[in-house]
Amino acid sequence: ILCWKWSKTPDSWRLAQVVPIYKKGDANDPANYRPISLLSVLRKILEICLQDELHSASPDIDISQGGFRTQRSALDQALCLHELCLRHRLDHNNNSPTLAALDIRSALFDNVSIQVLLSGTTSRSFWPATGVLQGSILSPHLYSIYINSLPQFLRSPSSSSILSNLSDSDSDFQDTPILSSRQRPHRLVCGKWINALLYADDVVLIGNRSNIQQLLNRAEEHSYQLGYRWNPSKCIVLQQPTSQSTNPLPPLYLYNQPLPTASTFVYLGIPFNASGMINNQQLLQRNIASALTGMRTLRTIGCQDQCLRYIFGGHAKSSTIVFRHMANLSTMDERVHTLGAKNLSRAFYLPEDALLTELRPILRDNRHRWKQLQKYNEIWKLLPLPPEDASPRDLKSTIRTYRTTNLHKLQQGPNAGVLIKACRSKLGVDPIFFLPMTSRERSRLLRWRMGWLPGKPIQCTNCNSHRTSRHHLIECLDIAYQLDLPPDILPNPIDHLLNKLPRKPPSNPQTILFWQQTWPKLMVALEQLDKICHPNPNDDIPADPELGQQFVDWLTPPPPFLPSHDPSLDYILHL
Repeated sequence: ILCWKWSKTPDSWRLAQVVPIYKKGDANDPANYRPISLLSVLRKILEICLQDELHSASPDIDISQGGFRTQRSALDQALCLHELCLRHRLDHNNNSPTLAALDIRSALFDNVSIQVLLSGTTSRSFWPATGVLQGSILSPHLYSIYINSLPQFLRSPSSSSILSNLSDSDSDFQDTPILSSRQRPHRLVCGKWINALLYADDVVLIGNRSNIQQLLNRAEEHSYQLGYRWNPSKCIVLQQPTSQSTNPLPPLYLYNQPLPTASTFVYLGIPFNASGMINNQQLLQRNIASALTGMRTLRTIGCQDQCLRYIFGGHAKSSTIVFRHMANLSTMDERVHTLGAKNLSRAFYLPEDALLTELRPILRDNRHRWKQLQKYNEIWKLLPLPPEDASPRDLKSTIRTYRTTNLHKLQQGPNAGVLIKACRSKLGVDPIFFLPMTSRERSRLLRWRMGWLPGKPIQCTNCNSHRTSRHHLIECLDIAYQLDLPPDILPNPIDHLLNKLPRKPPSNPQTILFWQQTWPKLMVALEQLDKICHPNPNDDIPADPELGQQFVDWLTPPPPFLPSHDPSLDYILHL
């Protein structure tokens, strides 16, 4: 309360301990470390209290800024850059834009002391001059306000002071004439010419060979007026593909320092090629390499790319269809369509002032990848018409319908296996995984579902006339009779019961009585199967006491709670 009233915080709240985390490059260069600030928890609580007040009193953030804003993501901003580069080509006779990715030097707020924490040793305190406090809850929004004038300054035709009021009615900075006077400029969004994208402190300038240096000059002037500085050595200019050999781009300068050029660059984790388009091949290869590296790391603790087989103990070529269905895991194709449909649907629920929302009408053009994503996404085609108006609940229901349809096709197809046909026809985690039972009972149930019980056929020790198989053992042991079920019940007596297992304790007394009588019989039958298919000559494995008792106890509802009578209460009430 005192901090709120007097606008003053304790000195300890303004102390940040910075832990350097190595990124890449020369380990002896401090610039190759990412500083992670450790702040006071009480300070963060106060910042949460101030957050809503700060946002309500803040000016509108420019549409080109996508960092740390509600319902906006780095992927949205990368898609916007891709589409703006495509629209630039439409405006300029299919010529690719020239992109300049700028890197800003970081600093911290004034009146804040810093200590570097390295290997348990703390440095002496020092005080930075300008910037925003890293690790603070309010810093991202404060930085967005601080840098908010940059996009408008880049659009302004003159180099007037940015500290004066800038109106949206100012002429847009249009780099070249548009194709036709009757044609609306493709990069004109909300009356603003988009020649820069910002995601927090990640800035990309979008221009062409004739004006990119002018944009860099304006960015330099903006830094002088606001008192920050770009880092030329970490900036990158994306060289156009047609000019790399025949007509190379002249050197571009920032603070009179030449900027390095490249044919590709990574923006917010997404690789872009020299044309300003998302580099799908490089993205795929990078993700594959990253996944393989991650799996090699996970392999040391028992997981690798065959993790499902390792989880249930299968051999290198064992089928994962049944286990995937029992665990309610989507196939890779289903995951692709699900993620695609969610991304397409999400674009129609973004805030009205989001850049991607303003680009949405253009995305529906057949020349854009967006239209192809909608055309070939199986879930999107199943949504109620028009799919753009589908609610999140509609999308969730459609995804479930899509997966259920695929499951039915799998179970009813001509090449469907016996095991998957015997499983449940509904989606969801199989209750075998979580119902109370002993580990041996659960093992038998899982091995039966997976086909490992009976497993490899051997001589049946019960009749000594046939080899073990699912069909033979069910008939040989007369499982249907043991379970009081019809002999012709489908798919078979054991799987029939497993498919009807309750997911929560039933309330119907008849259902409770049925399972109390049937479940122990099922456990006995599976124990007989297990002993026939996996005989133990030493017979030193102790028998399970009271087979199925844990499940039976789970079925029985606990008695109602009756508080004990305390005679002292009567005396108190009498008084």
